[in-house]
Amino acid sequence: MDRPPPFYLSHPSLLACHSGAALELRGKVMVALTMERPRQFGLATALLWAGLAFSGLSLFLGFRLTQQAPTSTALIAFFFIFFLWSILTIKIADGRNWARITYLILTVGGLPLNLSIVLADFRDSPVFGLVTAASVLLPIAGLWLLFTSPCKRLFQRPRP
Repeated sequence: MDRPPPFYLSHPSLLACHSGAALELRGKVMVALTMERPRQFGLATALLWAGLAFSGLSLFLGFRLTQQAPTSTALIAFFFIFFLWSILTIKIADGRNWARITYLILTVGGLPLNLSIVLADFRDSPVFGLVTAASVLLPIAGLWLLFTSPCKRLFQRPRP
């Protein structure tokens, strides 16, 4: 199995490794450069995870309110979507820009459906509506932090 090289050249004097660390050639000496993650980055990923947790709670409350047992299709769909969002959140926490952009596209694309679900859930129960609204609004707040300074600098590649 071919493994990617541990370092790739992103600038004539800068080597970046896949873990996000960087080495810079200064004269004949290689100097390690590290980019400290701002605390907003930790808050943003925590908001993404909290939104995921609230979506699970919303599903549970929905079945409790209707007093119906979840169908196997509903559970499989939920776990598939939960798995997808979890992978994207893990990759965002690793600093992968493609995951951040994919998360944004899926969130914006699902917004009309999610807003109609939130409104319907508020009609059923105010508590249920708040939980569902939290599952929609928390990831939006996390995305806002990820796409604004200082977090957005973590996802920008060094330019020559």
